Parts: sequence; C-alpha cells; structure tokens
Amino acid sequence: FSNIPLDTELEKNPHHFQTIGGNRNPFIDTTPFTVPLLYTGRLVSTLLGALGVGAVYFGAVQTLPAAVGLLSAALVAFHPMFLFLSASLSNDLAVTALIAALLAYTTFLIVRQKKPRAYSLWGVLFALAVLTKANAIFLAIALAVACLAAWRWSGRLRQALQSGLAAM
Repeated sequence: FSNIPLDTELEKNPHHFQTIGGNRNPFIDTTPFTVPLLYTGRLVSTLLGALGVGAVYFGAVQTLPAAVGLLSAALVAFHPMFLFLSASLSNDLAVTALIAALLAYTTFLIVRQKKPRAYSLWGVLFALAVLTKANAIFLAIALAVACLAAWRWSGRLRQALQSGLAAM
C-alpha cells in the first residue's frame, strides 16, 4: 500500500464469527449454569499446561544439566502463546502436553536403554495424543527413532522389533 489504510477502512471479513455484546465465548454462553463448566475446563487446561512444562523439564534433564532443563521448562511456561492456551478451552493444549510427555518418554527410553515392555507406555501416550488431535500421528517417527536406538545399543534387530511391537 502506498498509503496504509486504517483498520476502519478495511472491509470486515464475512467469514469471521462476531458476537453481539463484546468478548464472549462463541460456543458456550456465559450463564450462571455454564460458569462452573468454564472454570472446570480452564482448570483442566491449566493442569495440562503444568503437565507439558513438567514433561519438557523431565525430557531435558535426561541428557542435559538440571539448570538447562529448568531453563527449557521456563521458556515453555512463560511463552505468551502457551500461557494463552493454558487459560483457554481448546484441544490444542491437550495435544501439546501429550506430545511433550511422549517426546520426554521417548528420550527416557533411548537414554536409559529400556527393555521392550517399557515401550507399552509409549503406545498409550501415542494413542492418547492421536485421539486428542489427528496430526499427532506424525509422532510415530519418534517410535522409529527409539527402536533404531534400541537396535544400536543392543546389537539385535529382534530387540528393536519387540520394542516397536510393544508400543503398538
């Protein structure tokens, strides 16, 4: 634009949902009957946020000093978008927390060289993440990396295959 238009000069987006009366949740009306649901949902989001931050710390201290793990957790915890998601009702934070837990557990499996039966918890976390949001399916790559690591440290392909099957 040679002359930058003001926001008031631009056309409104006809596809944007606008509510009458200000900032209201477009999916749940705020009434005395729904307020407990809103607070409960936000409490669950906050707890999922704490789970995600804890998982980041747990995953980081598997390979790095505790101070670096704390810094990693703090960078996630105080990120503005993460704070926003921790206070809103959305499945985005649930999948974020499950992804953090899954990657931290994958790091734990690789670093501690766990036996195949320990991979069953990986499968549970993976199933929960995929049930929360379908694009978590790409985390299957983490299982391939963990199985490859199991093959490298054990020297046996059977160990890696058993680990992968235990996760399924």
